[in-house]
This record gives sequence, C-alpha cells and structure tokens, in this order.
Amino acid sequence: MFIRYHLFYYAMGCLLLVLAQYFHPLFYIFLFLYVLWLIKNWDKRIVAFLFIILLMLYYRSITIHQLPTQITGTVIKTSEKYCYVQTDIGNVKLYHENDLHFQDEITASIEPLQINENSNDYAFNERNYLYGQKVFYKARLKKLLQHSHHEGIYAYLQKRMANDETINDYQRLFIFGEKSEGITDDYQQLSQLSLVHLFALSGMHIHLLYSLLKGFLGYFFEERLVKGISYLSLAIYIFSIPMQISLYRAFFVLVLYDLLKKYFNELDILSLLVIFSLFYNPYIIYNISFVFSYFIYFIVLLTRHLKYSSWFIYLSSVPLVLSLNAQIPL
Repeated sequence: MFIRYHLFYYAMGCLLLVLAQYFHPLFYIFLFLYVLWLIKNWDKRIVAFLFIILLMLYYRSITIHQLPTQITGTVIKTSEKYCYVQTDIGNVKLYHENDLHFQDEITASIEPLQINENSNDYAFNERNYLYGQKVFYKARLKKLLQHSHHEGIYAYLQKRMANDETINDYQRLFIFGEKSEGITDDYQQLSQLSLVHLFALSGMHIHLLYSLLKGFLGYFFEERLVKGISYLSLAIYIFSIPMQISLYRAFFVLVLYDLLKKYFNELDILSLLVIFSLFYNPYIIYNISFVFSYFIYFIVLLTRHLKYSSWFIYLSSVPLVLSLNAQIPL
C-alpha cells in the first residue's frame, strides 16, 4: 500500500517544499534530490502521489489583504496589552486598553499598523513570529463599537482563579498556557535555562490527564466507555482554551492512533498531522512550538527502544536550543 507506513515520505516532501517557498530557495535542491531518491528506491505510485500533494501545497497560497479601518471578529487569545482577533480576512494582533476576554465578539474602529520585519541576522523577527501563529495583521484599537461577552468554560475558570488568592501566576500558566506580567522576568530566565517546558502546556499534560481519567473512570465503566469519556473530557479542555500547538499534537496523536492503529503506526499519524499543519498554515515552520513539539516527538519515536534514548532526545534538542538562546544550559 502506497499510503500506509509511507506518510513520513509525503510529510518530508511537503516540509522541504514549504522550507523552499517560505524560508530559503536552497531547499528546492534538497527537494529535487529527495524526489530523485524516491524514484530510484520506491514504488512509482509513491512519487506520483507525492507530486499531487506537492502541487496542491504549492498553489495553497495565503492571501494577505489590506486591513480595513473597522473589523468584526472573535477574540481568540488575550494578553496584558493586546489580543488576537479572528476576522473574515484573517487574524489581527490588536493593541488595546479595554477589558477584553477570550471568545468575546467585538466590532472595532482600528488604526492599522505595520508588522516589523527585522533585517538583522538572528534577531527577533516579528513578521515570522506572528505569521507562525497565523496572525497576518497588526492594529491599534481606536474605538470599541460593539462588545459581546460570552461566559464559556475558559471565562468561568478564569473568574474562579481570579477570586482565589491561593492560585498564583504559575498555576495559571500551567493550566491555561498564559504568561502574565508578574512572571515575565522569571519566565525569561526559565526560557534561557531551557526549563520552560516544565511549566508550559505540552503533551505531558495530555498523557498525564488521560492516565488519571482512565484510572479513575475505570472503576465505574468498561474500557471502551472510559476511553470515550476521557477523549471527550480532554477535547472540551483543549478546545476551550487558547490554541496550544503542543496540546493539539499530543491530543490528535493519542486519539487518531487509537482509532487508526489497525491501519497506521504512530509515525504515520505524526506525519499526517505535519501535512495538515503545513496546509493549514505554511508559515507554521516559524512557530517554535511546532518545531520543538513535532521534532522532539519524532526523535522520541525513533529512539524510544534504545538504551540511552533520553540522551539522544537531549542531544537532538541542542541545535534548537542553541539557535534560540546561543548557549547550552548545563
């Protein structure tokens, strides 16, 4: 079968194409050599199917329109000084001083701003950072014309936590993945020490919650029902908070592998998610969460049966850590 156990080859081709289109044209050479290698060593149907996928991805363009002076949309992420608003033309980073919350619906008069693109090598590039989160516009709020607040699960939990003094900023970071101004300095130090993964939302949360739910529900229900309730509970939690790429990856790998393990292995499922992610937003290659989460999990799959797998995982992360922090924390 030219799909089962071969999705990795399609994912590699898609990744090389996106890197060539959006990162550096040099990757077209690697893509060409890769296709030649496939033609020489694998079934021609694999190459033909890959060619179809690459054509679809190549012409999958994201159109960036001129931002109007008035927008209507839904708040999909909040911070101290800005929020992300999902509109018909795309996501907007909106600076404001109003009391806006996740999932609020707004209509606002805005002042469009220019997204900075740093020309210095290795410096922070705002354009790549925002595009990696599928945010293609930036603006400042001039006047809030309409504001509709929705009390969802996220808003309810936030309100409960805000009224409880025993819950600190780190617990909010651990539950919601949100970084408040009160821990900015500590968070920066954790990032430099490469320890931020201990606090940031990740696949570890999903597997831990899933194990706890299965263990508890197993006393009351049969295994199939336990899995269904556990998956539903995790889905409600994940899709009720602002998007976290590592959570999505862990959740979909967990669920899809359980549903499709008769047909695909875990590497196939991971590869399928990579392909879908690149079609959803090719600029996701600039998203650090995507790079770390998917690459490290790929290394985990390759080395989990080896004796010193933890060392291989650590060493494989060193180039990524060096590219971000220019140092290796002992």
